This record gives sequence, C-alpha cells and structure tokens, in this order.
Amino acid sequence: MINYIIVEDDMISFQRIKDFIDNYMMNYDYNYKVQPYQEIIDDTGFKVYYISKKDYLDIVDDIRSKNWISPIFLIKPVKVESNYNISDIFVYNKVTFKKTLSISLNMYNSHPKQLSFSYKNTLYVVYLNDIIYIEKEYDSKNCLIYTKSNKYVTNSSINRIMKKLDSSFVKTSRSTILNINYIKQYNIRENTAILKDESTYNSISKSRKQNLINKIRNV
Repeated sequence: MINYIIVEDDMISFQRIKDFIDNYMMNYDYNYKVQPYQEIIDDTGFKVYYISKKDYLDIVDDIRSKNWISPIFLIKPVKVESNYNISDIFVYNKVTFKKTLSISLNMYNSHPKQLSFSYKNTLYVVYLNDIIYIEKEYDSKNCLIYTKSNKYVTNSSINRIMKKLDSSFVKTSRSTILNINYIKQYNIRENTAILKDESTYNSISKSRKQNLINKIRNV
C-alpha cells in the first residue's frame, strides 16, 4: 500500500493534487490511498509526503521525528533551508509532478514491503516476502500469519490484511491468503498446492481456483 499524504490546508488545492495523483495511478496496478496530512488514518504502508506550504520546515521536523524513511517532495518553488535529506524536486507544472510520482513509485518498488499489525498492545512488522500464508483462526476473530520462521496472531480481519498486501498474494478462500511465490507446484485436478517447504496446501475453494491459476500463470 502506498500512502500519498498531501500537506495542504486549502481543500481546492488538495483536491487538484489528489485528482492528478488519481489520474496518474490509473495507469498502474498499485494499491494506494491519498489523504490529507491532518487526517492520517492509517499508520501502515509506504508513505510519500507532498508538501505545498511555504512554512514547510516545522512540518518536515514533525514528519522526521516519526519517520525517517518516507520520501518528502516539495511541490512549490521554495528555497530549501533544512539539513534534512529532502528531495530537491520542485513542481512547477504537470510534467515535473509526473516525475516526482514516477520517482515515488521507483522508491516504493525498491523498498522492502512490510506488513504492520498489532496484537495485545504490541506492534509487529514483518516483510511480505517472509509471509507464506495467512488464515483466519478457527472460532475466533483473529488471524494467523505464517512466515518462514514464526507464527503471528493479529486482530485484523482477512479482508483488511489483504488490502495491505501486494500482488504476490491471492485469496484462496474466504478465510485464507496465500503468497504464490511459495508455491512449488499446483495440481489443478486435485486443487492442492505443494509449497516450497514440501507441505501441502489445500485451502483453495472451487470459486477461487481459476483466480489462483491466473495468478500462477501471471495472466
């Protein structure tokens, strides 16, 4: 998930920036969200900040006190007076704004994808490529996340978790999600998969079978 966070008080300007991002992202298959800086509602995913206020230094201080990873783009021609590692890209027109969006996608693609979740007042972060599969815990609202070395419990629902994952994951039933990168072989007739650890995975519903086949074939 890419979170585009716009620092702009004027809602007309905010909407103009959001519309441009939406139109640009229509060309790509990414899960993303655009939201105002004052109303950040999700603290997970890869964050990209677009600041269009002249008094940006205090805002950068606030962002960097919480997160040193997120890229920050200044989208007004202002003079950078900070020692922070801020991108020196200023947006004067649509062409250069497209460039910043392109750079943000490259950063996202090169950044190790993570899933953040909490359980019993503890926050956990795991890399997506370590997750083998996820399933709803029997007779519970919790979900179990199986990685190469651990098993985690989270209060999040299957659908909510799915929204935070990338294209490597597919829902194989109403209550299970599988990372297709861990499939060693798939028996179409028996509708079962052998995973790379030699275990058998059969939580594949008939209604989602074709979707899994398409994913494996990269259709």
